Amino acid sequence: SNPKISPDGTTVAFSADYAGNTDVYTVPVTGGEPVRLTWHPGVDTVQGWTPDGSRIMFVSGRQSSAPGAMTRFWTVPVKGGIAEPMPLPTR
Repeated sequence: SNPKISPDGTTVAFSADYAGNTDVYTVPVTGGEPVRLTWHPGVDTVQGWTPDGSRIMFVSGRQSSAPGAMTRFWTVPVKGGIAEPMPLPTR
């Protein structure tokens, strides 16, 4: 779900539930095997790409807790690595 094409038009980022949880994946637009980029037990939903195409933006409820849990935007490197929260405005 939520497919988003990279700024250079070569890769599709999308959310999928291949292993019992919705995570962020990529696949070349020409086809191939998807690459999983997130491993969090909550839902990670792709929203887009950073302008330079190096990171995928997604929304997730990670690092929040009930009852006031809220989703926030995160990014993960296209080449794999640690997801980082995007800054929240303070004003």
